[in-house]
Amino acid sequence: MLQLLAVIIERGVMDLNHPFTYAYVGDRKILKGTRVRVKFGFSELIGFVVEEPKIFKISLEEYLKSTSIKIREIEDIIDERPILNDELIDLAKKVSSYYFCPFIEILKAMLPPSLRPDTSYINKPRRSFKDMYVYNDGFNPESAELTANEKKLLDKFSSSSEGFKKSQITSKAAFESLLEKGMIKHIKVENLRRPEVESLSEPVHSLNSEQEEAFEEIRDSSDGSFLLQGVTGSGKTEIYIRLIQDALNQNKGSLVLVPEISLTDMLISRLKGIFKDQIALIHSGLTDSQKYDEYIRIARGDALIVVGARSAVFAPIHNLGLLIIDEEHVESYKQDTMPFYDARKVALMRTKNKAKLVFGSATPSLECRARADKGY
Repeated sequence: MLQLLAVIIERGVMDLNHPFTYAYVGDRKILKGTRVRVKFGFSELIGFVVEEPKIFKISLEEYLKSTSIKIREIEDIIDERPILNDELIDLAKKVSSYYFCPFIEILKAMLPPSLRPDTSYINKPRRSFKDMYVYNDGFNPESAELTANEKKLLDKFSSSSEGFKKSQITSKAAFESLLEKGMIKHIKVENLRRPEVESLSEPVHSLNSEQEEAFEEIRDSSDGSFLLQGVTGSGKTEIYIRLIQDALNQNKGSLVLVPEISLTDMLISRLKGIFKDQIALIHSGLTDSQKYDEYIRIARGDALIVVGARSAVFAPIHNLGLLIIDEEHVESYKQDTMPFYDARKVALMRTKNKAKLVFGSATPSLECRARADKGY
């Protein structure tokens, strides 16, 4: 089976800001959103498939006879499955066109270093696993004779759902014996490198009449975007929490953008205290390993709530239903290096006719104020 692929290469210059056609011959279908390794000139580069492949039931040699275009085959397929969905690829195209920025640079901004369409990904972190030992449920302990130490250790394993690392076990002889008898077993457990976030265990407060009115208007309105204006301490966070909970009740994801993580510790701690492990963080202060693991958690639906700085606007949230931009007037939502973009405008592109967008501020920007006054 011959497939012709539309591939954007990793060179972030406008002269090369269009797909190049490459061929793949094989039984596997290459899906849109997959990285491939290609030859470009004399260099080997990483490319990104940005369209569904065109499939032909002829050989590459036969196809080349029917066209004057020279087509190279790809060197390798990097991903087993797409790392960006259609929604995010389409969003990248819109942002690239709006800001006259190379498409590939927007794609790089969307992804953690380990998944970028860039040759540097090779040296970046991968998934991490740790060796654990757990109780073997399929083994009958009455079928074997055990020493007192072995019984004591087996009881310890049977009462733990997570198991133990080998370094945590003091009775080495009993451990080796139980392992040999098959009463405990070795497993690989994913080691998620999560950022440390303080959890503020403050209860969810009831909304006052003004907050309730604002919440209900946002929830029930057919409009897509809203300005929530209130002085510091007026309770905007309580409305955010109710909106996020309402989205969760509908199995929809929420994204909360903040201007700077270091200045919004209280908000993040409050959300963490309420929503626990349903929250993921995305910001520049994370290590490459943490960025990778948080991205994976979001992409596979383990975290339906994302809190982050401007780059989090590209987070791969499942079924996005709510996007909140806190302190929307702050200029740090603008990216002033390649790729150039304003997260507030990108949020409008991403949520149009798809999700509710809430701008929160005590002193809204002139643009946001004017948009609210005109009703769009």
